[in-house]
Amino acid sequence: MLPQNIQKQTDITPHLANPFQLEVARALSKDLAVLQKNQLLTADILNKIGDLSKLEADIIAKYPKAQERIDFILKTFTLVAAERIK
Repeated sequence: MLPQNIQKQTDITPHLANPFQLEVARALSKDLAVLQKNQLLTADILNKIGDLSKLEADIIAKYPKAQERIDFILKTFTLVAAERIK
């Protein structure tokens, strides 16, 4: 049989970082997750605004009198989307 080296496994975390460093790392991790979520949300909103702009052009071509209502809808969507990002 091969010799087996059996050692007690110990938690080396306290030796690597103090509690303050761990708390800072946790806070940074949470902040990074929020930032990534907001980046994805922003990209999705921009894509939807692009789609709405194409749709707006199609509707205005068929119904020119709808311009005022479409502007209101687009501005409302943009405002609500911007507030979600904050």
